[in-house]
Amino acid sequence: MEMMKRGGIGRGPLVAALLLASALVGPAAAEDAPASAAESSWPALSADVFGGRPIGDGTGLIALAAPVNHPDAGAIPVTITTAGPAAGPDRIEKLTLIVDENPSPVVASFDVADGAVLAKVETTIRVNRFSSVHLVAETADGRLLAVERFVKGSGGCSARGVELREAALKDLGEMAFSEIGRTPRADGSLERQVEISVQHPNYTGMQMDYVTLYYIPAHFMTEMALAQDGRPLVTIESGISVSENPHFRITYATPSRGKDLAVDVSDSEGLRFHRAFPLDASGT
Repeated sequence: MEMMKRGGIGRGPLVAALLLASALVGPAAAEDAPASAAESSWPALSADVFGGRPIGDGTGLIALAAPVNHPDAGAIPVTITTAGPAAGPDRIEKLTLIVDENPSPVVASFDVADGAVLAKVETTIRVNRFSSVHLVAETADGRLLAVERFVKGSGGCSARGVELREAALKDLGEMAFSEIGRTPRADGSLERQVEISVQHPNYTGMQMDYVTLYYIPAHFMTEMALAQDGRPLVTIESGISVSENPHFRITYATPSRGKDLAVDVSDSEGLRFHRAFPLDASGT
């Protein structure tokens, strides 16, 4: 693993908004928000995130799966699937995952590079209170399309991490990778399924250190960029609503077979981590 630190990482508007939300919303405010907020959050939230653009029904082009109830609100599994083509007006250029009632609602966005198809994403997220979860796709012709699920969770953003702070930071930025499968597609491209995990506590700023009794400062992954043979595939911008030790199981397709997958990770403290993993080039 390669790691370096730099000052003033250039972050996009999404990450800036995530940082601001983390700073402004304290633990008490997040826990005590009225239940009726769920009825009105989405119209205002979607206007803020998408600038008031109309959002249509994405059924048939995108799908979102998540359990209504899950025993761990800090690690709720979600699955995103898409049916968009590699080219044309229905091609999906960006996906945004939002937990409406979280203190930092935008969980992650996925920017898909030209020539690539993002077919499926599996990950785990934090849910701080009962909430609708929205997945919004932006197509090549500029439409916004959404699907929605409802999840019952409580305290996922303030729950104590699995590891003590010293242990959580010891191997910060270490990555694990596996290539799960490869499938040729009818259009001649190759579909791959890979799994990537990053050792990172993804502190929300709402978790208490039970030794000092102070809140642990926010420190979380802000970006994961994937590139195959030097060509960008997908860039993930994320924040505190992604679970501790973020992991993504991603199914993607590209025209080329590919020899290696580069993973570049940045976090809110300006740390950057890089790894390159070999791919099976056989295509079978």
